[in-house]
Amino acid sequence: MTTASILTGQDIGRAHHATRTVLERRLAVVGLDFPSWVTVNALGAGGGSVEPDDLVDQVVRGLKLPADQVRSIVAQLAGLGLLRRTDDRIELTAPGTALHAEVTASIREITGRLYGGIASDDLTVAHRVLATVTARADAELAGAVPQG
Repeated sequence: MTTASILTGQDIGRAHHATRTVLERRLAVVGLDFPSWVTVNALGAGGGSVEPDDLVDQVVRGLKLPADQVRSIVAQLAGLGLLRRTDDRIELTAPGTALHAEVTASIREITGRLYGGIASDDLTVAHRVLATVTARADAELAGAVPQG
């Protein structure tokens, strides 16, 4: 009789690194690294325009990077002409919007290949488990006592 495997951080890490590497290969084609893509995607997902502090906070929370590093990424992307700063917003430029659409379409294809054939109930459970683990880790990083 075989016993079922128990999900561990090592399993999560392997899946994360494998899928991120697939994405990074695609990003290399368009000249972006992963943190730059996350920044562009945060703008694209936010409708193409967000307040500067909101963008920095979102990327800091998502990637656990220092705010100064995220501000440097924003400056680099502006230098590449992918985004621009207005008086009180950061917005994607036309080339930035086109790049976001192109990479997002590629990610949909990659996601289809990697997640295709996995039962939706299994994906729902995996999502719930990973969201719980993430919330607990974020609470630990914030110095709070994790709940649940």
